[in-house]
Amino acid sequence: MRRALIYLFSFLLWNMFFHSVNGITREHIVTRITDEAGLPQNSIKGIAPDNLGFIWILTESGAVRYDGKRFKATESLNNTLQSKRMFSFHAGTQDSGILWAQTSTEQIVCLRNGKAIAQGWTARDFLKKTFMAGKATFSRGLPTRYKELGAREVILGEVGGNSFLLKKDTLSYYPANSSLALVSIPYPSYRIENTFYHDKKLYHLKDVRKADLIESDGDISECSIKGDLMAEAPDADFKLFYNSGTKETFIYCRRSLYLLEPVNGELSSTRILHDFSFEENGIVIAHYQKDNDRLFLGSASKGLFIIQNKRFSTKQTRNGADNEVYYLQTILPDGSILADEGNVFHLDGEHSKLHLLSRIKEHGRLIGPNGQLWVLTEDSLLMLTSNGKKLLSSRANPEKGRVIYQDATGKIWFGSLDGTLYQWDLKSSRFVAKGELEHEITWIEQANDDNLWLGSSDGLFLVARNGTVIRQEGLAGRYIRCLYKDHNERLWICTFQNGLFLLSKQKFTHFPLDKHHYIATAHCVLEDKKGYLWISTNKGLFQANKEQLLAYAEDSANIPDYFYYDKSAGFATNEFNGGCQPCALQLPNGLFSFPSLDGLIWFDPETIQPRYPQGPVIIDEISLDGAPIPVTERISLPRYFSRLDITLSTPFFGSQEDVKLEYIIDKELEETAQWLSFSTDENSISINNLPFGEHLIQVRLKSGEASHQFIYTSLKLYVEPAFHETWLFKAMLFLVGLGIIWFGFFMKSQFVIKQNQTLKQLVSERSYELRKQSELQKRLSASITHDVKAPLNYVALALQGLHRQLKAEENDLSDDVENIYNVTKQIAQYCNKISQFYKATFADKEIELHEANLHHIVNEQINVFKHLASLRSTVIVNSVPFDLTIRTHADILAIILHNLLDNATKHTRNGTIAIQAGVSKQGKLYITIKDDGAGISPRELQHFNEKDTLEPSADPSNQGLGITLVKDWIRMLGGKVYIHSTLGKGTTVTLTFSAQAMHFKSVQ
Repeated sequence: MRRALIYLFSFLLWNMFFHSVNGITREHIVTRITDEAGLPQNSIKGIAPDNLGFIWILTESGAVRYDGKRFKATESLNNTLQSKRMFSFHAGTQDSGILWAQTSTEQIVCLRNGKAIAQGWTARDFLKKTFMAGKATFSRGLPTRYKELGAREVILGEVGGNSFLLKKDTLSYYPANSSLALVSIPYPSYRIENTFYHDKKLYHLKDVRKADLIESDGDISECSIKGDLMAEAPDADFKLFYNSGTKETFIYCRRSLYLLEPVNGELSSTRILHDFSFEENGIVIAHYQKDNDRLFLGSASKGLFIIQNKRFSTKQTRNGADNEVYYLQTILPDGSILADEGNVFHLDGEHSKLHLLSRIKEHGRLIGPNGQLWVLTEDSLLMLTSNGKKLLSSRANPEKGRVIYQDATGKIWFGSLDGTLYQWDLKSSRFVAKGELEHEITWIEQANDDNLWLGSSDGLFLVARNGTVIRQEGLAGRYIRCLYKDHNERLWICTFQNGLFLLSKQKFTHFPLDKHHYIATAHCVLEDKKGYLWISTNKGLFQANKEQLLAYAEDSANIPDYFYYDKSAGFATNEFNGGCQPCALQLPNGLFSFPSLDGLIWFDPETIQPRYPQGPVIIDEISLDGAPIPVTERISLPRYFSRLDITLSTPFFGSQEDVKLEYIIDKELEETAQWLSFSTDENSISINNLPFGEHLIQVRLKSGEASHQFIYTSLKLYVEPAFHETWLFKAMLFLVGLGIIWFGFFMKSQFVIKQNQTLKQLVSERSYELRKQSELQKRLSASITHDVKAPLNYVALALQGLHRQLKAEENDLSDDVENIYNVTKQIAQYCNKISQFYKATFADKEIELHEANLHHIVNEQINVFKHLASLRSTVIVNSVPFDLTIRTHADILAIILHNLLDNATKHTRNGTIAIQAGVSKQGKLYITIKDDGAGISPRELQHFNEKDTLEPSADPSNQGLGITLVKDWIRMLGGKVYIHSTLGKGTTVTLTFSAQAMHFKSVQ
């Protein structure tokens, strides 16, 4: 009796410790799934994961795959299996990564990579090749399906690996793929329902404290069981659950389930479930996801149970008369939490009531400088004793109260519904106005020693202690719910309908919303020690990495991850509350407490780590216009289709809101392509149209906190071209086009031939007329030149004789006659050059080029106009280098210079005409004639420079022989002319010649 009492006391003491840690009760969340939610049938025969992490569930009506969100049936097996009734799972070797399933007809199905493939052999075929045991069968797990062993032989181990053959009184060990036993051990006292296999070892339980360990070499030793099972009496009734698909072992004892694991030659026991009746729910199979802390239980008739520990605890009064809607929270001096209506929650889980506050609608609450409890209502400010049991005083509010706040210096501030900020004066025990807004004050937060942040129904304001109010334009029109200033002076801002903001370094950042926009109604924010912000909303609780948020503030390409928790995590409701100060709190024991519409939500943030899916991502189904098509590495599609649906799957057993899948099409081909989030919760992509050709769809799954942590998969698509997009059609179109072009050319050529014949006739007639005119022009030109030359030569000789006579007589007219003689002589020479030029032109001869001194050519032309220029008080300067020799036609160049000097002299008075020449950096010869005369009008200048061929001027006196002839002549020498002029300031004419042009130019 004494011994039993000791065990009972030990169990109760341990149970108290296990159930309550830091005030949080270790409760469970139980989810039951039946055929109404995706199971083919409610009789579960097996539960096991495949190599990718998908959970496979065997039922009387077939196998289904579970990815944490959906059940996928294996309908493709129905055509290959004699019976879809599944009996059991069997583990393959660790290297193979294969999970085997056995049907009622002993057919074998391979489960690997998320797929189920029927094999062409049976369990009996395999056993004949290995154990040579006609009566043996693979163990279907425990509890045993057999009421008595009889003559049946059972195999425990791996399919294709190491195994034990259990007979009635003998245990035999078989190495992998061997038909001969390595060792056989007499063991007449074993019971199959107490026997399980793990890593080449067989264990036989004697009770909940010890077991026999049978090694593969035949050695038998006693093995103790440590851990949580020590709380059970050694002779306690128990039932062994062995999962033959996972090789997991569990002990069920007194409504608790323990996981058994070999550790250092012993068996370690961990309690993973308590206060759950296997008998009432008909549990026959168990599988535990250790990483996810999830337990899967299969029932013989009630379907699948998924059980997880609650990480969030809902605190309620459990009194039907009390309202469980909470807003305000205050930590009392004894560490308990005062909530609305006087409800007090103690850290040990107890609840009490402050009746003075049970009927008061509170707007704010704090512990005052003297440890008194200050309570703000709409009309009054109440002061109570620290325990809240006695009212000390009451003061009427100057305006309707909204929030009350105590800063770091102990000063108490009051914000009204009308927007006035007051400070409590301790000496006079009254409120003193310190600032005024036009909107309701919703939150007060100390900015620094001199300023306060005020949240309002119309944005954020900074108020100095002297009353100066500064609006922060970045939040104008936003309803502020909560302000949180971190240790780096950053201000985190919760708004109603607009989500979370950050004010840092005088810059506002508006963070993106989650995919359902739940975080738009952000209420409160708390920061834990691991660097996560916890944000309550109307639709659940969010956890965000602070470093990710700050990275987004620096670069909006760094999209932060939000982790979402809803009722499935243990809340009584998804709707949290806010709009009060204080709102969320950190308790003295480190727990966070958030108010909700149905209780206070307590949790330890240090124990909750965000979990990312670890993949992989597989392409589950593809359907084209509603009809399924096989999933291959490359899918061929017709040119015109209505809809292509691609469904993906990834094993993840946390909140499906945390599965962040994105896809992109033809990233390498289109620079504008962007990663797109999946538009639905079904993890599917719908494509309505694609151009013909090759396409690549890439899908990525966020798998870690770093911005580059993704898991990728891809699918190649080939869209067949329509006939008009094929090469054959293009070739035909090309040939037709060529035919049309040929026909067009043919018709055009016929038309041209006819036109040419007509034109040829006209040209022939016109040519005859032109030849006659040309002969007439030649004779006329020769006659004019001859008629001008002869008189000029006579006049020149006469003037020469007259000059000599007058000079001998020392007559004053001698110099004038000499000047007239020289000019006449130059004109005669000029006419001679023109005569030679026309002879060469009309004779169609090539222009002969000779070396000539450019300085000498220029000087000859200056001598012609020197006297005329002097009469106009103008100086002509020859700045051409003396040694500049060029290869050109000297007479044509002289004519050009003569014409240009003539124009310059006529239009320049009291000025200078300068002639320069040289070779440019590009190797071109240039000659410039610059004067500071009257200049040319912009209109005439544009006319000269833009047209290669000019019509003669209506006033020939303006051009001499005209710029028209100059342009024609200079083209004969392969040169160009450009004129720059400013009206009233002078003109610069530039002649340029290429080096090649100065050597040869045919007469056109």
